[in-house]
Amino acid sequence: MDIGFLSVGSFRISHMSSMVECVAVLRELAGEDLGGLPDSAQLGRVEDWEEIVRVAQAGLAEAVGAVHRRGAVAYNGAPSTKAWLQGSFKMTSGEASALVDTARRLPVLPRFAAALSAGTVSFGHVKVAAWLARKVDAVDPNLVPVAEEMLFENAHRLSCSELRQIAKRILEHLLPAKDHPP
Repeated sequence: MDIGFLSVGSFRISHMSSMVECVAVLRELAGEDLGGLPDSAQLGRVEDWEEIVRVAQAGLAEAVGAVHRRGAVAYNGAPSTKAWLQGSFKMTSGEASALVDTARRLPVLPRFAAALSAGTVSFGHVKVAAWLARKVDAVDPNLVPVAEEMLFENAHRLSCSELRQIAKRILEHLLPAKDHPP
C-alpha cells in the first residue's frame, strides 16, 4: 500500500500522520539557527519555506472550499464561511473574502488549482485567476475555461500585479465593457 510521504529536510511525514505532528515538525524547522550557514544554504532555506507556504496555502484553500460548499461553519454557529474565518483567525474582511472567493472558484480553475498544489504558482496568482473567473462567469460561464487558459499561459513568468493587468486585458478581450458586472 502506497501511503505517500512528505519530505521536509531530514523529516519524513506519512500521510497517515496527524496534522499536529506536521505542525510540530514545521515549528522545529522554524527554530533552526541559520546564522552559521553559508549564503547559498540560507537562500535555499528561504526557497524551502516559500514552497512550504505554497503547499500550505493550497491545502488551506482546498479545506476552505470544502467547508464552504458543505456549509460546515453552521456547526460552530457562524452565519458564513467569511464570518467564521474572521472570528476564528482574526482575518480582515478582505482577507476572508479573498480566501473564500478563491477557494470557491478552484474547481472551475483546474490548471491554477493543480499549479497551486504543485507550488508552481502562488496563492496571489490564483486570487487573480479567481477574480477573472468571477467576472467572466457573471456574463458567460462558458468563457471561464477560455479565460483561465489565456491567463495561465502568463502565470509562471509574471508577478501577481503584472498578472492582474493581463487579467484585465483578457476581460476586455472576452467581454465588451458594457457587459462587465460591477
